[in-house]
Amino acid sequence: EVSCEPPKEGGDFVSLNWNEKVTHILASSTNTGMTYIYDMKRCAIFLSILDQTFLGEGEQPSLPMNTCVLWGSDGAQVIIAYDHPGFNYLTQYHMKQPKAASAMYQNGHTSSIIDIIKNPNDTNFMLSLGRDGVVTCWSIKTKKPIYKVVLPHKATQIFWLNKIPDVFIYVGC
Repeated sequence: EVSCEPPKEGGDFVSLNWNEKVTHILASSTNTGMTYIYDMKRCAIFLSILDQTFLGEGEQPSLPMNTCVLWGSDGAQVIIAYDHPGFNYLTQYHMKQPKAASAMYQNGHTSSIIDIIKNPNDTNFMLSLGRDGVVTCWSIKTKKPIYKVVLPHKATQIFWLNKIPDVFIYVGC
């Protein structure tokens, strides 16, 4: 059994995503806005990321900020969504240069993003779910939205269907 705990900074894990290319690497994110990349062979944090766009260096967010994380198609980049009023876009970080975002996915939502998921059949595509009730399909290659769907009900999660590649479902309350 291998176990890793969140660092002393606190927070609860809210998102986990295994790296498909390097299978002992795990991306996790917390409700404090931190994203951690774990090397599970060493059971150690390899990298930590906190977007400094609206924070000063070393500051912590003033509001709880759940984050979702997934790996880009190449296995060397993570894409992060922040459920925070200041973020209506996705940020992408490269593991070799984690101090600054390598790309931003913009113009998909008008409010914060609460869930992201990669297409299991074609890893060039991902979906994001915003608090604005919109599901946006993105091209990971171009970083641009391909289409948007306004949902008729409030949703909390989205899933691609494995058997039918172009269909997604959402969970709401």
